Amino acid sequence: MVKTWTPPVAGAQTSFTRAMTEQDVEVFAELTDTWDPLHYDDVFAQTTSFGHAVMPSTALSAILQAEVARRLVGPGAVVTRQVWDHPAPVFVGDTLTVEATVT
Repeated sequence: MVKTWTPPVAGAQTSFTRAMTEQDVEVFAELTDTWDPLHYDDVFAQTTSFGHAVMPSTALSAILQAEVARRLVGPGAVVTRQVWDHPAPVFVGDTLTVEATVT
């Protein structure tokens, strides 16, 4: 059986809510060998201007991209361009509500 892929139309939207967890940071650190204490050591992070452990921006982008692709495009999705607006840091433990629109 051959399945035909139909790209999402401009204006297609999705939204979702997801908690950012310590496990997300640990899996990302293991995968990338990135162990910056700003991301996984809340005691260290309290000594910085952020005050709390911050999600790595690349991990955050990967998590968001996967959710958007799954919800708007489906299996086999390949994202060729994405633009994220990060108006503030995302802390470990934060819950995000994300809204995405195909342009």
